[in-house]
Amino acid sequence: MEYLNYLLSFCLGGIATVYLLKYLQKKETTKYVRKIESKFETILSNHSSLIFTKRINDFVYFDYFEWELVYIIKDNGLFIFSGQECLASSTQMGDSEVVEKLIDVINRNWSDDFNKTVVVNNNRFSENLIDKREEESDPILSRIRKTKKKKEMNLDEILDKINVVGYDKLTKREKDFLNNLSK
Repeated sequence: MEYLNYLLSFCLGGIATVYLLKYLQKKETTKYVRKIESKFETILSNHSSLIFTKRINDFVYFDYFEWELVYIIKDNGLFIFSGQECLASSTQMGDSEVVEKLIDVINRNWSDDFNKTVVVNNNRFSENLIDKREEESDPILSRIRKTKKKKEMNLDEILDKINVVGYDKLTKREKDFLNNLSK
C-alpha cells in the first residue's frame, strides 16, 4: 500500500510538473511576443515618422528614426532592423491586430510610392531609388526617367524602353501610341 501511495504521488507530481512547465513556457512566450509587438505598436502610433526609401522586388523599405522597417508585400510580413540586427519580425508573433493595422496604414499611405517601379534586367527598382541616385544611374535609366516625365510620345524613346524593359512593361498610353503609328 505504501508503494502504491509513493507511485501515485510520483505520477501526480510528474503531471503537476508538466502543467507548471507548460504554464511557464506560455507565460514566457506571451512576454516575448508582447515585447516584439510593442515595437510594432511604437511605429504604428507614430507612423507619420515613417519615411519610404525604396522598393526592390517585393521588399519595401522605410526609415523610422534609428530603425529600418522592411515590408514584404507578397507575404504581408514586417521586419524591424537596427543595423544588421533584426529586432522584431511579424512571423514570430502569429496573427496580430497591431501588425495588420500597420500593414493597412502602410498600404493606404505609401502604396502609390512603392507601386511605382521600373524593371531593369528582371529586377524592380523604385523611382525614388533611381531619383536618389541620379548622378550614379546609367544612361538607359536616365533616358527611361526622362521619357516618363515627357508628355509627348517619342518613337525612338519608346523603342529604347522596349529594348531595356520589354514590350509588356510599356504603359497603355505607349502601346496605344505604337498601335496608332502602325495603322
